[in-house]
Amino acid sequence: MKDRILFENIPHGTEYIQTVIEAMQQSKELMIDYQPFNGHRETYHIQPYAMKAYQQRWYVLGYMKEAESIRNIALDRRLAKTLLQALKQKCLSHLANQ
Repeated sequence: MKDRILFENIPHGTEYIQTVIEAMQQSKELMIDYQPFNGHRETYHIQPYAMKAYQQRWYVLGYMKEAESIRNIALDRRLAKTLLQALKQKCLSHLANQ
């Protein structure tokens, strides 16, 4: 049956899927360095609501604090990502060890 059920190959952005899924499951916010195709790099904070594969690209739909609205962003335009809570815990742990 595998030659009769065809999936679209998605070449980029798949390395971020698990992080986005975890953020959605835990209702966490993601901090993302993002560079649009014809734009400059910026850091955004997004609360992901959903993911979608469309025309060989993964997209995340979520509330973006900086825009104060729901936005759709392509995962292959992400340059880095972190769960904010994990980042805060690392900082607190580092400060406690100093």
